[in-house]
Amino acid sequence: MIKKPIPATIALCAVLASSAANAATDVNAIESRLRALEAEIAKLRKEAKEAKAQAAAAAKATNVANAVVVKADNGPPPPPVFVSLKSGLLVETEDRAFSFKIGGRLFVDGAAAAGSPGNGFQGNVGFGQARLEVEGRMKPWFYKMQYDFANPTVQLWNTNLPNANTLTGLAFWSRNYVTDRNFLWGGWRDAYIGLQDPRLSAPWLTEPVYFKIGSQWESFSLEGITSSKFRDLIERPLAVDAFAPARHIGAAVGMIGRDNWTAHFGIYSLSFQDLNTRPVNTSSGNIGPIVPAYSGYGVRNANWWQPWGGGAYWEATGRATWAPILDEHRLVHIGVAGSYHQPNNATAYSDDRNSAPGNRSASEANVLWTNLLGTPDLSCGRFLQPTVFQTAGTVLNQYNAAGNCIKDIEKLDLEAALSYNNFFVQGEWLVAN
Repeated sequence: MIKKPIPATIALCAVLASSAANAATDVNAIESRLRALEAEIAKLRKEAKEAKAQAAAAAKATNVANAVVVKADNGPPPPPVFVSLKSGLLVETEDRAFSFKIGGRLFVDGAAAAGSPGNGFQGNVGFGQARLEVEGRMKPWFYKMQYDFANPTVQLWNTNLPNANTLTGLAFWSRNYVTDRNFLWGGWRDAYIGLQDPRLSAPWLTEPVYFKIGSQWESFSLEGITSSKFRDLIERPLAVDAFAPARHIGAAVGMIGRDNWTAHFGIYSLSFQDLNTRPVNTSSGNIGPIVPAYSGYGVRNANWWQPWGGGAYWEATGRATWAPILDEHRLVHIGVAGSYHQPNNATAYSDDRNSAPGNRSASEANVLWTNLLGTPDLSCGRFLQPTVFQTAGTVLNQYNAAGNCIKDIEKLDLEAALSYNNFFVQGEWLVAN
């Protein structure tokens, strides 16, 4: 008997057909999912690209606008330019390579004196100082200019050549000019430019060597070079006023050592504070008919006499200091300074502070300004003609005749200061030969 397997065959074909249909459906689903994933990835890539571009644009905008970036530990950085009104107007860059400052001071001084005006003291009030200053730095250069508007320039009749030359004969030869109050109060004080190049550094220096040229303080006497803004007393001691050379036009070099020492040296000549800043204003052709020959120290020609100033003087000054103890609460300071003054043939008409020593020594009640010394002109180029020295054809200088005129001046200053907490003491010893 033959069996017929037809129903089983039909069932197997149906199963196979169903499996094929399901496989085709799965493939379509996978392809659809892949396309969806690819679209999502493309979208993410686009968004990431846009976010990156926005971040770059934001960073660029931040740099251009110099926005402040907050630091987690130190806070915001300082601005590139610092402006302060604490003591004048100060504008300074963050690295301190450039700075500009405008400042000044105004001292008003007043005093009253009891008794008769004949004692030389009278009540008065006025400006002790009225100064305007500009200083700054443009590395490696630095500069300072200071002008004092207090009190006008006062010059008496005989510092004016046309008036002085109106006298003739014995009156011309025997008259003497008055030096009391006869010098420049107001005018330029500091006016210099300096150089401090980093290439001039050394391991034993805290700062590079510096150079200055112009009107500046000669480095002599701690009290003398200390600004009036920082002095303990209102006025300087009379000895310092008499001997310290103050400001002069010149060139100087200085340095500051790592072991708390300093050194400063300079060559100087005329000063804005001299009695007359143009001493050579009279030629031998108009000094008068009597011109004795002089072959001594200084000018060595027949027409040597310059009654109104003569040639310019010069001087060399140096100072060294050391602080063996220097901390927050203690200070020991010692220093020594020396100065050599060569008057040439200058007279007290221009160089009155040296040719007439003590000429400007006055009451320390500054505004009263009562002169304490009447030192005459001791320069070798100045005549003083008592009758006993006059002959029929010659008038001699009594100081030259006695060999007592000022040929040069050597000055020495020793200084010391001690500070311990709130206790402070300072002293100096000065001598001039």
